[in-house]
Amino acid sequence: MNGGIREYARYRGVSHTAVRKAIASQRIKLREDGTIDFERANGEWKRNTAAPPLAAIPEAKPVHARRRVQALVESEGESLSEARTRRERAEADLAELKARRAAGEVIEAEQARKTFAQIGRIYAAGREGMPKQLAPKLIGLTDLTEIEAILRSELRAADARISDEIESRHGELLQAEGAADGNGLGSL
Repeated sequence: MNGGIREYARYRGVSHTAVRKAIASQRIKLREDGTIDFERANGEWKRNTAAPPLAAIPEAKPVHARRRVQALVESEGESLSEARTRRERAEADLAELKARRAAGEVIEAEQARKTFAQIGRIYAAGREGMPKQLAPKLIGLTDLTEIEAILRSELRAADARISDEIESRHGELLQAEGAADGNGLGSL
């Protein structure tokens, strides 16, 4: 049977690049018309391709997966039992965190940041109206002690109102943030 490089590669079950390399290294020879005699080329390929020396072929030893894992772990300076203990502790910590999150005892840091930003906006809005409320009370006053007492009193009252507002909206804020995050967490 005769054919070109690609046909011989298919016949032999190798890539056409392998056949081209065999031709270039003169392990097989082309016929005068540029085709390949498949039978002759098979014999040439076999005769002219040196087998790797036995020392170059590593001895195949069956290695169990557990031994491979143990060797890998120990190469990192930890025994297999220490690695398992560490993994089990991590899994237990994760399970505890999930349980605490489900009970509403823990929230995500990003959720807390958003909630505190909302609380800050409530606080700022509560303080924003203070000058309008204080101006009429301070008109005509000249005694600094009296002005200071009025300012302190009004600031305390405003802080108390803002605190009450934050407390009443605290649960709503967390539930809104939890619903937006999809985790439904409910307390700080």
